[in-house]
Amino acid sequence: MLALHFADAVAVHRGIMVKEVVTDFGSRCPAFLVAEACCLAVKHIRIRKVAYEGQGLSDIGTGPGAAFTDGAYFDDGTTFSDVGDSVVYAPDGGQPHDLAYVLDQVVSFLAREANAYRHLTP
Repeated sequence: MLALHFADAVAVHRGIMVKEVVTDFGSRCPAFLVAEACCLAVKHIRIRKVAYEGQGLSDIGTGPGAAFTDGAYFDDGTTFSDVGDSVVYAPDGGQPHDLAYVLDQVVSFLAREANAYRHLTP
């Protein structure tokens, strides 16, 4: 939710629509869009927003964590048998996203963005 509120604040500062900020952030940090979808799913149970139509809370659960340290799974969505469980987002049963890695990427991205806006703080 922090990511979406940060996008709101940037939109107000820039005088543009939040959608434009989300598109910009998503182009520079694809994990941001995964985090946005998860936040919307948790908040609304089923998402009606066109980009995530039909995804929802049922797409988030626990499961085996990512196979690699960058948060990636094998192409078929599997991982190593000895990997512990994590919170996983798999929209429509598709490619899973290990949310620990997603959130780490988003927090790092937002920290860089916040630094760019540091001069605006009173």
